[in-house]
Amino acid sequence: MYVHSYGHRTRVPSLRSCLRRPFELGLIMEASLMEPEDAKVCRWLGWGLGKGVTHRTTKTSVFAAPSELQQGLHAQMVQDFGEVDPLELIYTDDHVLGFGDWVRWAYLSDPADTNTTSGILGVDWSISCRRTAGVAVSMQDVATIVATLHEQGIPPEAEVVLFDWCMREPPYITTWKSDLNLLSVMDWCKRGIEFFRPMSPFCPRCGLRTFNEPSRFCFRCGFERSNQALEVRDDEAYTVECG
Repeated sequence: MYVHSYGHRTRVPSLRSCLRRPFELGLIMEASLMEPEDAKVCRWLGWGLGKGVTHRTTKTSVFAAPSELQQGLHAQMVQDFGEVDPLELIYTDDHVLGFGDWVRWAYLSDPADTNTTSGILGVDWSISCRRTAGVAVSMQDVATIVATLHEQGIPPEAEVVLFDWCMREPPYITTWKSDLNLLSVMDWCKRGIEFFRPMSPFCPRCGLRTFNEPSRFCFRCGFERSNQALEVRDDEAYTVECG
């Protein structure tokens, strides 16, 4: 585990003590960072905004507490680890290595929570992206990243939010989480790992209960049940609706 600050990376024993640092430095979620219609309904305006990345396989995490918010900060945090594209290519649709096995996330700290227990862990998420895009591409991905971050110091009471590219959570995802009681970090550590295990009735990609009956493919997102690697081909695109 590392903290990225002022262009330097420092190893830390736990992320817990660093989570409130962005708020203390004045790095907060501002309306100017969002579209006007999104800012009107955003629950975390004025909260501290820290950014992080976690590697799916090595479980390495880096949390940023910079002196100011920077565009492309997630990409800067992974540059020295290898197997990623350079800054000018990493975010593009035609990237080669992209973010590799890194997943981007943000931690939003509640201004009123001096004990750092009621924050929000926002995981960048999309099942239509390439695995190398730096986002969680399945619900199994989300469960793995959340469990890793809990072990590294993210509080169990923190709320888990699945961010789209505008740092919003789609309403149907909010409803789906509520229905399955997958609201907090601890919920994902307990229920999420169980729900999205191999051969569960829940599809590990889209998260819907589509494998109640023996079938090869998820009828909502097209996931092939035998494909435990959860790879997403570049030519695949999915639209998933809860109901």
